Amino acid sequence: MKILSRKILLLFSLFAIKLIIAQTKFENGYFAGYSAGYCQDVVNCIPPNPPLPPNPQQNENSDSYKDGYNRGFSDALKVNKGQNDRERYKTSKYKSIDDFDDSDNSSNVNQMLLLALKKKQEIEKRVNKTFQETYDEIKNYNDKDSDSLKNIKIEYLKKIENLANNSSLILKKTDGDYKYLISLLQKIYDEFYVKVEEN
Repeated sequence: MKILSRKILLLFSLFAIKLIIAQTKFENGYFAGYSAGYCQDVVNCIPPNPPLPPNPQQNENSDSYKDGYNRGFSDALKVNKGQNDRERYKTSKYKSIDDFDDSDNSSNVNQMLLLALKKKQEIEKRVNKTFQETYDEIKNYNDKDSDSLKNIKIEYLKKIENLANNSSLILKKTDGDYKYLISLLQKIYDEFYVKVEEN
């Protein structure tokens, strides 16, 4: 009798363990979604252990990984909403490169340099776009098959090309003054239209 009760207890324990270990697709999706939602837009985030997944709602399916993922993701966002406002996404006070001293760690300096490089690249992109738009506008100007207008177009397109080719030298001489470079481009643009109207 003792052996039979031990076998029954062992079978019951194994069955209970199997029930505990066996997870539905919804639960697996919930765990993955919770981790992803908790670490949404956070660099080097280590998600906490997710809570026990809730039962699927009426519009959710226990065999749907996607439903579980979406539920976990939204639950993690709700949990962190207050924390996001106060801590996780709190912006720090702006520091210029001169504000750093030797006591600041090098990662802060690296971040400042990366931000400065990114800003410079954005400015260069806008300047290149302005050059291209100006070039295209003059190139596409309707010359009405007039040889004199065609020659004016060619002359000013070459001026824009020369300015673009010498832009690095100009920026070096003006300590990276992009506004001065754009003002030179604007001058060429204005002269073109003055010449066109005179013609």
